[in-house]
Amino acid sequence: MSGRKEYARAPEVEAIAGGLIDLCHPHLHGVRIEYLWTNKPPVVGGRPRAAVMRKVTGLYAFLATSGAEGEPRPFFVMEVCRPIWLARSAEWRVALVDHELKHGGHDEERGTLFIVPHDIEDFDDVVARHGAWDDGLVSFAAALAAGEEGKTPPASDAPLRNNRYQRHAVSEGAKRKSAWKAAQVQGAH
Repeated sequence: MSGRKEYARAPEVEAIAGGLIDLCHPHLHGVRIEYLWTNKPPVVGGRPRAAVMRKVTGLYAFLATSGAEGEPRPFFVMEVCRPIWLARSAEWRVALVDHELKHGGHDEERGTLFIVPHDIEDFDDVVARHGAWDDGLVSFAAALAAGEEGKTPPASDAPLRNNRYQRHAVSEGAKRKSAWKAAQVQGAH
């Protein structure tokens, strides 16, 4: 493996993302997302990650769009570390792509893209000492319990912290749950 970070197109990630966008992230229909493999983990906040979703704007969006003139249209790039991907299960891969897609915010009225922050931020040892001490942790614990029971919790339609945008939700209950399971199986192949 080279000492440099290398990139390649990631059609397997794109295929999984396509199914997940249909089921769980319909606000991303029609949004340009590029899916890339890397040979090294992306680093976010000084920590290596399995993947990252980035918004590309300005000069970089201009340079990545052939024939562009004037103000370039922003887009997203999902960067996935291939060695980590290959070492993980199909279920984990689907969950990773779902997680990264969740970061892709799209205000359809304004036509703007943004990165959605995580619902919670805390430290393992603080949670170990105090449990679910914050509303965000209580909600996260409930979602985690539902996931462990094999239920697919509904997408949240609560406002984001900054109240400028609303989360986009799919509200088709049982139909979505069975489609979700089908996407996991499809992503495994």
